[in-house]
Amino acid sequence: MKKSLFDYFMYIIIFFVLGTVIYFFLIKDILKESNDISLSFPGDNLVIGVGNSYQLNYLSNINKDIRKEISYLKNNEGIIELDNSGNIRALSEGHTIITLNYNNVSYDTLNIYVVNENVQTSFINLPQQIMVSEDNISLLSGEERTVSYTLLPDNSNTNLVKITSSDENIVKVIDNKIVAVDGGNASVTIKSINGITKSIMVNVTKKEVKVQGISIVDNNINLGVGETKKIDYVINPVDATNKEVTLVSNNGNVSVSNTGEITGVTKGDSVVTITTMDGNYSITVNVKVRTAIDDPAINAPKNGVNKGCNGSNAADKNFNSCFTTSHNLSLSGIGGQDSTITMRVGETRSIRVNLPSECGRLSRWTRRSADGQSNWSSFVNQSFGGADNSGYTWIITALKTGSVTLSQTVQYDSLAPSGTCTGNVKSMVRINVNIR
Repeated sequence: MKKSLFDYFMYIIIFFVLGTVIYFFLIKDILKESNDISLSFPGDNLVIGVGNSYQLNYLSNINKDIRKEISYLKNNEGIIELDNSGNIRALSEGHTIITLNYNNVSYDTLNIYVVNENVQTSFINLPQQIMVSEDNISLLSGEERTVSYTLLPDNSNTNLVKITSSDENIVKVIDNKIVAVDGGNASVTIKSINGITKSIMVNVTKKEVKVQGISIVDNNINLGVGETKKIDYVINPVDATNKEVTLVSNNGNVSVSNTGEITGVTKGDSVVTITTMDGNYSITVNVKVRTAIDDPAINAPKNGVNKGCNGSNAADKNFNSCFTTSHNLSLSGIGGQDSTITMRVGETRSIRVNLPSECGRLSRWTRRSADGQSNWSSFVNQSFGGADNSGYTWIITALKTGSVTLSQTVQYDSLAPSGTCTGNVKSMVRINVNIR
């Protein structure tokens, strides 16, 4: 049957009425719920210490229990453990973002900052800018300055701001104070937990420490000719800025160096004066330069192992008279009775010791380290090669850097006319060895 226009109109009316009923009783509530859902975290930023746990909460306007439909996502692995119930356990220092989902729709995000400190888990406001009163600071060593800064916005949390120095040898930070240590430049950085930073350049000028005096351990020194010793002096205070000194001898019996070493040149007494460049403080050292003839304790052999001049056994005190200055030994190519040589570690030198021509055959020799240097063997190894009536060969091998004085006592019999080289004559040769 053919439909009239009225029939079509009635169909439209019926569909409209049914749609209205369905909307008001079914769809309206569903749409209203979808548009009016509010899900959020209690804050934007959560701070938690490593090893601590926390149960996430959310704010909701949905009356029914929706916990099964809620899920959480994190964007950074290794910082926290997180399950679908919102249980958090902090693993390591760092930052991660958690997203709150309901029915696969994202509603809110939460920044979680894990710190390696024992802090109370809490929601905080983080700064977006750090302001300082001074961008550049000049200090003298030893001075202190409190770090002055402001966080914006004003309600930002200041408890999780760290202040560090780029060089703690120049500047240290102690309890929010800049402490100047030594001269130089360093930067002090203020850093918030969310990565906002501000740096202050610090220039430290080393404060001059004036010399207040000079002292000495021993102001009486005995030397043999050619022997070198270092004067043991102390500048007070020990942290004085200018520790330079001048050393001057009152005569030519000794030579002195700017490093405090004195060397015996000729027999006699000297006074060495040490003066500080800062403050002109001075102290004196008495130096006695002696030979074996004057003082057997300087370089004469010990323990009575040497024969007397007449060939009989003699005590050490009589050995002094056996040395003669009229029949000195000589060293081939390097000088006379007392000489100095320079060697490198591992180098070996063969030195010929020549007997005076007016004396006779070689009788015996005794080797020792001069001037009581009992540790000579740690610096050199010495041995002897062939010997005849004209002399012998002295072989020296350098073992390590340093200085040592070696002496050789030689006894020979005279065949010369009476009065020139009679009896069993003993002479001494010494070599100062500098090893580098």
